[in-house]
Order: sequence, then C-alpha cells, then structure tokens
Amino acid sequence: MTIANIPQCKLCNQRLKDPDSDVRICRAFPAGIPPDIWPGGNDIGKPCPVNGGLAYKPVPELTYYKYRSLHSSSDSDPVSDETRRRVERIFTHRAIYFASPEELNDPFEFQLDIDDTATWHEKEEFFKDDFKKKHPYYSDSKFRLKFGEFMRRLGEYDFAGDFRKRLDEMRQGGMGVLSLVRSPSNLLTWSHYADEHRGICVQFTVTDMPHVRFIQDTHPVEYAETFPKVNPFRRTTSELAKKLALTKAKCWEYEQEHRLCPIERKGDIMSLRRSGVGTFPEGFMTGVVLGCRISKEDRDFVFDLAERHPSPVRIFEARIRPRRYALDIVQIAPEPYAACLRMIGAEQ
Repeated sequence: MTIANIPQCKLCNQRLKDPDSDVRICRAFPAGIPPDIWPGGNDIGKPCPVNGGLAYKPVPELTYYKYRSLHSSSDSDPVSDETRRRVERIFTHRAIYFASPEELNDPFEFQLDIDDTATWHEKEEFFKDDFKKKHPYYSDSKFRLKFGEFMRRLGEYDFAGDFRKRLDEMRQGGMGVLSLVRSPSNLLTWSHYADEHRGICVQFTVTDMPHVRFIQDTHPVEYAETFPKVNPFRRTTSELAKKLALTKAKCWEYEQEHRLCPIERKGDIMSLRRSGVGTFPEGFMTGVVLGCRISKEDRDFVFDLAERHPSPVRIFEARIRPRRYALDIVQIAPEPYAACLRMIGAEQ
C-alpha cells in the first residue's frame, strides 16, 4: 500500500510504503506527515530544519501524453478548423480542453448502478448534515422536531430516481475531464485519436510543484463489464464522483487512460470541474511526438508551434520499428527550428 497518498507526496521520492498501516509517513517525517503538509498547501520544495533538511523530490519522468488530430476532417480548411486552433492554443496559450461527457466518444460514459438500500440510521446520518446546512438557525429542540418530521416523510421519497435525475443534470450541465495516457507508442491510440498516425502526441512532464498541483486530481481509469454499483448512503462525495468519472467499459482497456477530473465540494451530492478550456502551468509541456504518417505541411506547422511555446519543447518522431508491430519514439529536435528543417530536408 502506498502511504503517501496525497498529490505532493505520491509524486515524491521521499515517500515510504508500509503494507500493514495507513499512517502517512515519509523519509522527512518518519513519525507521520504533519497535517499542514499533508493537504499539499505548503511549499516543501526547499530544505528546512523541521523535516531534517530533506526537500520534496518529484518522481523522475512522471510523464503524461495527449494524442491529438490536427484536422477536423480530411478536407477541412486549416484557417477555420477548430481542431487545429485548439492544438495551436496548447502551444501558444498553454490552453488545454476539458471535455464534457456529451463530447466524449462513448455513450456509456458517466453511468452508475444506484443501490439505495440503507438502514434507518444510515439515512438519518446521511441527511442530517445537509438538513443542518439548510436550517442553520434552528434551535436544538426545533431541529430535532423538524428533522424527525422530515425523516418520517422520507419513506415516500424516491431517492434512487432523484439521484439519477441529478446525475443526468450533471452530465448535461458541462462537467469536464481531461483524458491523458502514459504511453506515446500505443498503435490503437494513434489510430483512434491522432488521425490514423497523421496527428501528434503532446508530452507533459511533472518537474515542479505547480505541475503537481495541476495534475493532482489525475487518476487511472478502471475498466469493467458492468456499470459501477454505488450506494450514496455508504460512500463519500469524492468516492461517488470518482466512480462516475473513472469507470469505462472493458473494451477500452487498451487505452490505459488517466483522467484529470478535479472534484469540487459545494455541499451538493457531488460536483466536478466545468468543461471548457483550462490553462496548464509553465514548463509542464515538454515535448511533442509527430505521427509516423504526418504530412510535411503539418510537420512544419508543429515545428513552428514548438518555436512559439514559452518554454523549451523537444520534438520526437514516431517511426515504424522494422519487423515488429511497434513504434520507436525518436527525438529529432532540441535544435533551433531552421536547423531542424534542414535536417528534415536532408532526410527526405
């Protein structure tokens, strides 16, 4: 079991593992990580006497990838193509798109099998805090009276139906997720998400605390044959949200997807980040892989974008490995743009 299970600690080489305990420990804090450090709000990137001079040290090469097509269709106008503009803004504005469930390519996304069986005590505990928030000025005696009336009426309440209705509203209301993977050489992913190997694969690497904070709500997707069965009375808000956003059909397992879906707690059953454009921190984007069938025009376009990115971007090329159904990812450029073009021209 990994003990340092918070964003900054799970990405740190100082963490310790203990198979028999849930204690939050690391080399800097072997007796237990202090509460003010654990949530991730403190800057632990600098050594200090309190933690024995040990500093936060990211796990090397924690890297994610985003496959992208460069065109909406084969005959789209490059000037007005929305897909191409989104790719351009990744480089020029550090802008990345969080898709809503309606925009994802699988109609089975964000589904749950609701089980609302619970004891009277479990239902009472579930609704008590919410009832207090809605009636903060009730005296203790009035609260007991009104809450008792509410619980007696609960027998007629279709909780599962109401919960499904709220889920539908959330799906249609613009919750957003960012889909990432850990490999730049998956043949099927190139075919399905990068225009049959004609597109690109953008590389993001965690090297600093701002990157950790941006990526901290990234989780691996689970794959199953049936919808995840959840009981709202017996799960926390974050557990429900993760089951909702992080479960897909077994047939998608080849993707080995990771999803960034920041969960916001707003006193409701659950709330996730809104869909739309988000901004990733400076230095987080570290490279781009060119598909093995990319055109010369698109290749030049990507080289130009790499030059315009505010921090250095390495350029790689996916090449078909001889005698194997596999790709080799070869770095072709940290050199300046003009030198790379000369090199590409010499290769051709």
